Amino acid sequence: MDIDDIQPSKGTVVQVLVPSDAIAENVAQKLGEKFSTSAIIGTDSSAQMSYLRDTCIEEVVLGLENQGEDPARMQVRGEEMLAAVGLSDYAEKNPTQLSGGQTRRLAAACVAIREPEVLIICEPSAGLDPTSLAMMVKLLHSLRNTCVLAVSSMHWPELGGHVVGEIPQPVPLSLEAISSHGPRENLGPLTARRGQEKKRWWQSAKPSGTTFSVGPVTIPIRSGGVTWLRGANGTGKTSLLRSAAGLDGAQRPAEPRGLVLQSPYDQVIYSTLGDFVPDTVLRELLELDADEHPLDLPASRIRLAQTAHVVGMGHAIVLMDEPDSLLSLTDRALMHQLIHRTLESGTAIVLTCHDPGFVEEIAQYVSIQEVELSSTDGIQEDTN
Repeated sequence: MDIDDIQPSKGTVVQVLVPSDAIAENVAQKLGEKFSTSAIIGTDSSAQMSYLRDTCIEEVVLGLENQGEDPARMQVRGEEMLAAVGLSDYAEKNPTQLSGGQTRRLAAACVAIREPEVLIICEPSAGLDPTSLAMMVKLLHSLRNTCVLAVSSMHWPELGGHVVGEIPQPVPLSLEAISSHGPRENLGPLTARRGQEKKRWWQSAKPSGTTFSVGPVTIPIRSGGVTWLRGANGTGKTSLLRSAAGLDGAQRPAEPRGLVLQSPYDQVIYSTLGDFVPDTVLRELLELDADEHPLDLPASRIRLAQTAHVVGMGHAIVLMDEPDSLLSLTDRALMHQLIHRTLESGTAIVLTCHDPGFVEEIAQYVSIQEVELSSTDGIQEDTN
């Protein structure tokens, strides 16, 4: 792949495919420097958000506000962009109340509304369900005054456009099958709540926004086995995993459970990889330098280090929120090694994932139980 061959033109979409051993973020940064653009949607969606405004429509038009756009025009463009990413119903909701996939879509709208000459989006399909993927495709192709450079470690046929680079081939897996499972048990019934927290006494403002509740849901587990908690963006999968771990006011389990958070950046709590991943065997498996700071790694490598940090604690139950997202193909194979080692130790794993291909890869070495959430499993209540 030679980025010098990329010649952007308005209204086009270019898929920039990085080799299996390369990092999409590094390529995106080089492209940003080459084309002098700051319109880059990185792998960490929350980093694209200002969270300076109380509603999604105010957040999405912030770029136009900074450019001195007429308020009436801002309202129209904001409504158009939210409709394009399927968030019209959230226009007056607080952006902090969105799910991970919804935040990803809102972040794209926040950047796209400015109509930059060149827009770079890194790993555009990360964390999106099929419906959200279709919305993202429609959005990126609707930008008539913008050249979209979609930098990814995976080919995305649905996106179309011109392809630069060779289509990466998955790293073959050669992991022994895990056939023995413990007896079936259950987590739950679980209920979870996401939304406005109770204000402290010195904050006089009345809580506002929406509270989302999901459950009760029972999740079957087996030691040495995998349960796939599946469902569309916004159905409450993350909320349920957090509840199962005893977070957000949920009852704490008698035995602690490991939780791999959806955003790996949120779990970096040490200044060196040696402290973050004290297990030398795991560090050597992932080729992590003990003296390096975790945040100096690209997202793909932080995801691996974060997962190793959690599974290295040796909990009997580990909850993984989209462990496949943000991974390069080489690191994807290493993630399977981490999961395989964890299962061999007898740990029960519950994971969320929007990529059926990743789950099919897991199924090559272990059987999988499935629990599917639907929109009817959760309810939203206004707290204004």
